[in-house]
Amino acid sequence: MVAGDDGMRMCSLYSIVFLSCLHSTRQYTIIYAYVCEFSSTGSCVQFAMMEYKSGSSERGRTLMEGVVSSYPKRIDLWSVFIEMENKSGNIEGARRLCQRAVTLRLRARQAKLFFKRWLQLEMASGTEESVDAVKEQARKWVEDNATA
Repeated sequence: MVAGDDGMRMCSLYSIVFLSCLHSTRQYTIIYAYVCEFSSTGSCVQFAMMEYKSGSSERGRTLMEGVVSSYPKRIDLWSVFIEMENKSGNIEGARRLCQRAVTLRLRARQAKLFFKRWLQLEMASGTEESVDAVKEQARKWVEDNATA
């Protein structure tokens, strides 16, 4: 018998494997609700990542939207969500998430992380105008949040 945190991790892992074998949407919804209600946020994120990789990216997106709306201050969750959108090829969705993320109340270091990621995204798949727009938004953020 496994006890403590290891037991919860194993339970979550088994739940995720079990969920990946389900074909019924009703069973899937019930089990997912159970996993997210009684296990850690990490299990929900892992489940959403599994959906992005092997299931429906739309369903994974819906799951991550629920997670970031429940924990809006968790910067790591926003970063994972942006990365999953980018890897799934939904560049426009990743852009929207970056725009939403920089409107949160962030410390300078956190804002820098999101602006850097957003700038890299635009440099890789955007236009010169979109790169300039990100730089301008970063300048505006710095001006608005500068302390005297």
